[in-house]
Amino acid sequence: MADDEVMVGTVVGESTTQEFRMAVTPGRVHVQDLVAVDAQIEEVDGKSTAICIWAKLEAIEHINPLFPRESEQELADSQVNPIDTVISLSREMITALCRVLVYEEKGDDSISIEAKLSSPGSACNSR
Repeated sequence: MADDEVMVGTVVGESTTQEFRMAVTPGRVHVQDLVAVDAQIEEVDGKSTAICIWAKLEAIEHINPLFPRESEQELADSQVNPIDTVISLSREMITALCRVLVYEEKGDDSISIEAKLSSPGSACNSR
């Protein structure tokens, strides 16, 4: 990773040529931010092409698997402060839905921008 690149998350789950999800670092990204993800496209003949996928964050979801919605509702109904319980409030998972815009082939000094991905790549990291 180059000095000017900042890791903001990791691609998780299933990815398509149109969108992917990313587990993100809290406070590092916002809705409408652009992210670049390094990936490899495997060709039919066995060769691989290094690309950089540019995507826009469309939504950010905050989920705490240790604090389910049923618990939220029960605490609200009984008017109990979550701080006064043993429920973990610090295990929040933050994921971002990213919409693929374009990709660039990486290689020599010339980089060509392609309009759309035609096959999903396996994302390596994000910057």
